[in-house]
Amino acid sequence: MYDLGVFPFRIELVGAWVDHPFISGVLPGSVVTINVVNNFKLKSGLASSSRDVAKKLWSTGIPLVNLEENAKLLFDAENTPEKEYISGSEDHIGIIYPGITRTQYNGSYWPEEIESTQDPLLVAWLESVIKLVPISSRKENFNPRAIENLDRSLIRLLCESGELCWESIHKKDLFGFGEAINNSFEGKTKILPLTLTEEVEVARNIHLSSSYGVGISGAGGGGYLTVITEENIEDAVEPKIRILSQG
Repeated sequence: MYDLGVFPFRIELVGAWVDHPFISGVLPGSVVTINVVNNFKLKSGLASSSRDVAKKLWSTGIPLVNLEENAKLLFDAENTPEKEYISGSEDHIGIIYPGITRTQYNGSYWPEEIESTQDPLLVAWLESVIKLVPISSRKENFNPRAIENLDRSLIRLLCESGELCWESIHKKDLFGFGEAINNSFEGKTKILPLTLTEEVEVARNIHLSSSYGVGISGAGGGGYLTVITEENIEDAVEPKIRILSQG
């Protein structure tokens, strides 16, 4: 069974890099992603390379059964032995699993737990409060790990953002959700300072005072700001979260 013609993007809300052992090997933590069917520009931190591999594996569309097994298949298909850098499994799980997903990591590339929900009320709420503001795409040869600051307090801030985000979504708590987004951003950009470009910082500061929180998509360096607000933002993309038929 396949979701015919459908190849979603994955938007990581919080927890970037927690799916790599250099982070979760210090402290366990989680990533929260949503599975969306908008059209986006490339090199924007939305797992477009993993999506391209998925298209080669399943030309008819994303599988609807054996989700974890197929996410592992996608992870292995992209991370071939000759590849220099590992693409974290949040990408592959985030593309395969519909709805909203939390993945819990503890020192391994594959999570020890996967939670997912397609609750229509939570999905509708998220769609109403997330605005994706486009900025410049990542530069060619972007290497976010060229400089690392593996301070334990920063890793804790990043790793714990996932649980706060997941709980806040289920409570429809905008303040907690925004705090999780901001904590994840601070942890990510201070652990890997090259992920914070001048453009990202300037654009984020424009929206920060009028929103609950502002993050940056995926590995950082460019793409889309994730702005948490109930207000409309001109030119922003509102996510269309993929859920399977409840009927």
